[in-house]
Amino acid sequence: AGNSSLVGRYQGLFVSAGLVSPPGAQSAINLVFTAGEHRGSTLAMLGPMLSFTSAIERAVVGGTGAFRMARGYCVMTPAGSPTLRGRPVPGHVPCLIDVCLLVCVRTVLSCTLVNIFSIILVFKCS
Repeated sequence: AGNSSLVGRYQGLFVSAGLVSPPGAQSAINLVFTAGEHRGSTLAMLGPMLSFTSAIERAVVGGTGAFRMARGYCVMTPAGSPTLRGRPVPGHVPCLIDVCLLVCVRTVLSCTLVNIFSIILVFKCS
């Protein structure tokens, strides 16, 4: 959106894995929040990348700060072509990440899967 602001960083490790052709990739991702209501918190995600053209689902395996002991999943999907002032930006790939976390309420003794937030990332390919 035109009025959005930077709230953090996407840090990840991608490793080619498997003896098949084409090989798959394993990913370990951290969302590091540097601004906004989740500032100082992180989310850790882990999972395979079975396709580079369709949605990629990863497990949320933990976090810190507001997301301490987080559990859930995230889905990353391509989000079209990036533009800057209406012009295409070569070498950048925007993606939408939907994060769903298991939220437990101790007083009720129940847990519910909640879509906590959606963010758009733009990867710079160099």
